[in-house]
Amino acid sequence: MTGLEVGRRRALVYLEGERWGEVSAEAVVREGLREGVEVRRERLIEYERPLAMDRALRLLAHRDRSRLEVVRRLRRFGHHEEVVEDVVEELAKMGYLDDADFARRLARERAGRGYGRRRAFSDLLRLGVSRETAEEAIGREYAEVSELEEARVLVARRYNTGERSDALARRVHGFLRRRGYPAEVCAEVAREYLGDPR
Repeated sequence: MTGLEVGRRRALVYLEGERWGEVSAEAVVREGLREGVEVRRERLIEYERPLAMDRALRLLAHRDRSRLEVVRRLRRFGHHEEVVEDVVEELAKMGYLDDADFARRLARERAGRGYGRRRAFSDLLRLGVSRETAEEAIGREYAEVSELEEARVLVARRYNTGERSDALARRVHGFLRRRGYPAEVCAEVAREYLGDPR
């Protein structure tokens, strides 16, 4: 170990001038770590792993996440790649990380909140779910859904003023596009809100 920056709860470890990862401050005290002390790589991984696991569990306590989301967050915290892989594998074995289950729940939630297939699909991809897993979850959740009818119900709830105008039709179209409905559904529902032709 060539460097150590100790904070209140954790310490940054540097090897040969490059940041290696983090360990808990408790491990620093317990093991007597300090600059210049020789520490095997395996021991550093042991020291860092509990801190990374704690962070991952805190992330999952806040909301469900995909494997890739947890990996990205742990990397952003600066954890060593080997530690990140170990923690993610352990969480998957424990049943805390399951992309197929995560995708089904997110698709169900998006459908229940009136989002179209396209929006739900792009949300899943953005959150790190594989294309195949996302397609399966969306196909299953939206199998019985008529997007045209869903869009009509959603717009009727939001724009129930009885007004009809070209401006309202444009707002309806934009609203449905942002919700991820196909262009043809947006256009058809928006036409229903056009002003009276004179």
